[in-house]
This record gives sequence, C-alpha cells and structure tokens, in this order.
Amino acid sequence: VTLAGQVGVAGHLAIGDGAMAGAQSGIAGNIEAKTSVFGSPAIPMGDAKRSMYVFQKLPDWVRRIKDLEREVRDLREKLNGQDEQPVRAAGAGPRTP
Repeated sequence: VTLAGQVGVAGHLAIGDGAMAGAQSGIAGNIEAKTSVFGSPAIPMGDAKRSMYVFQKLPDWVRRIKDLEREVRDLREKLNGQDEQPVRAAGAGPRTP
C-alpha cells in the first residue's frame, strides 16, 4: 500500500494490497487491491484525471454558453421585429390567440 503525503483515512477501512492513494486524498471507504485513487473524496485515478480536465475547462464553457444565449436572444429579437407572431422559447407552451 502506498499513501502519498497528507492522505487522510477515515475510520477503520480496508485498503487492499498494492493500492495507491495520491497526495492529499481523502479516503472515506474501502479500497480494493491494486487500485489507484486520488482526490477528496478519493475516486479512481482515471476519473480524477478526467474531472480535473473538465474543471479547468469550466470558465471557458460558461463564457461560450453565455455568448450563445446572447446570440439566440439577439436572433429572436431580430425575428420578432420581422414577424407579427413572437418567436417562443422551447417549451414555452401554446400560443394564445
């Protein structure tokens, strides 16, 4: 078993032979043999790497979503200025006469 620096283990847990916990991981449950975990709470290493990648991309994705929402709003306004019937947002319900 390899526990890197500042790993915390909660309670009396079973950690299998050959398991590895990355630095500052928080182990709250049993870990099977030959399993690598990372994070707090500790999750399988592959999942932790994917999560870190996604987390780094969030600010850009938020900006892109806001830009797309602004573009959709502008297009709706433009269409509403050309047509008597307003363009409805998806799921807005039936039009009233």
